Amino acid sequence: MKRQAVFCTALLCAAVLLTGCGSQAESAGQGSASSSLEQKATGGVAKMDSGAATEKTENGEEGETSEILAGAETDEATGEVPGSTQDSGEIPAGSEVIPAEGTDPEEAAPPPEYLIQNFPIIYQMPELPTGCEVTALTMAMNYYGCAADKVEMASRYLPVASANLYYGADGRQYGTDLRQYFVGDPASDHGIICGTGAIITAADGFFSANGISMQAVDMTGAAPEELYALVSQDTPVLVWVTIGMEDRRETQGWYTETGDYVDWSTNDHGAVLIGYTETTVTIGDPISGQVEYDRQQFESVFASRGNQCVILEEE
Repeated sequence: MKRQAVFCTALLCAAVLLTGCGSQAESAGQGSASSSLEQKATGGVAKMDSGAATEKTENGEEGETSEILAGAETDEATGEVPGSTQDSGEIPAGSEVIPAEGTDPEEAAPPPEYLIQNFPIIYQMPELPTGCEVTALTMAMNYYGCAADKVEMASRYLPVASANLYYGADGRQYGTDLRQYFVGDPASDHGIICGTGAIITAADGFFSANGISMQAVDMTGAAPEELYALVSQDTPVLVWVTIGMEDRRETQGWYTETGDYVDWSTNDHGAVLIGYTETTVTIGDPISGQVEYDRQQFESVFASRGNQCVILEEE
């Protein structure tokens, strides 16, 4: 009887032990399944610099999760790991900070001074006494390696028209759009000016005729700081200014057929911005060559000309 009692007791203990092991295995299996579901729901945890454990992703590839967060308990109310940076906006220590797409840290802060090297200077005189804008364009085109000639640019590609002035029934004077045409003859002393539209037409006409994958871009309205940023990237900027960077003289003008008012002055000028410092700008000038002007005076004159400017770029 004693042997039978001992044997029964042993069998009972074994059954208890087996039942306990089964419960532990079931609990472990549930925990593993719960962890796997949580990983799928959250898409996995981003890799950090601390030691990382590997896990299988949905497509069977091995991914890495932070050893710090692996197996950690979650808050039942929020579903977040206590002490983690999930959705907190904080950047974990040691993590790499990647700039947002479309931003360039170098563009955000141009150097305090810069000068485009080896910019070709072309003088408008004597062939184009009033053709400063098209000569400035020719300089920029040669900088990019185009075999452009100022006289050919003025005679073949620059849109030219007479003023065609007349008075409308409303009593206002109307005439040719100075922005889209050079009014007068750039090869004479009686030419007036042209705006960005005419220069873009000339540049794009040359590029198209010669199979060059470049284009002119109207940057009118750009702030001076934007111009300096372009220059710091070796991009010369055609700017509408005045002769000698003096204050703009009294203007005269007329209305276009679209109702816009256009004006001009006797000291209006076109040139190329190729450098700057904190106090000066460097200009490729069709009359004076490469010359420095006071930066504040340049910005004032540039504003008086409506912040008109053009750059050339690859298509």
